[in-house]
Amino acid sequence: MDPHKPQGAGPPAITGFATDFAAQDLRTVRHAVATYLHDARVERDLAEDVVVAVNELLANAIRHGGGRGRLDLATDDTTITCSVTDYGGAAVIPTITEPRPDVPGGRGLWLVDRLCDTLDIDPHPDGLTVTVNIHLTSPWPTTRR
Repeated sequence: MDPHKPQGAGPPAITGFATDFAAQDLRTVRHAVATYLHDARVERDLAEDVVVAVNELLANAIRHGGGRGRLDLATDDTTITCSVTDYGGAAVIPTITEPRPDVPGGRGLWLVDRLCDTLDIDPHPDGLTVTVNIHLTSPWPTTRR
């Protein structure tokens, strides 16, 4: 221990969870994410929002991204970061717009964008990676966006 370094100083502790998934794994992965967030002591309402967002990202990767993907989830003292990578080949980056009430579907990324503080979509040679961040102490008092 360094006597010149104040106790508690330094980078925040980071924990993580990662898994590959396919359609048959959705329920298991949702439960694993909920358990991980519970163990990380994430507040219940926020954890439920994160599980919904992760589920939407997983479902999009399965439906539009080749039927399988990888989830990487991490928390530190201030932020939850979730990345979902699909392997659906070269893809067009989707535009996130408010869905029309008379058109079914098309609400997944819009919902994720509302539940999370940031959303980034990055292409890679085999598909897309969608990364979201949820701040544990959000500047929004009652709603995300």
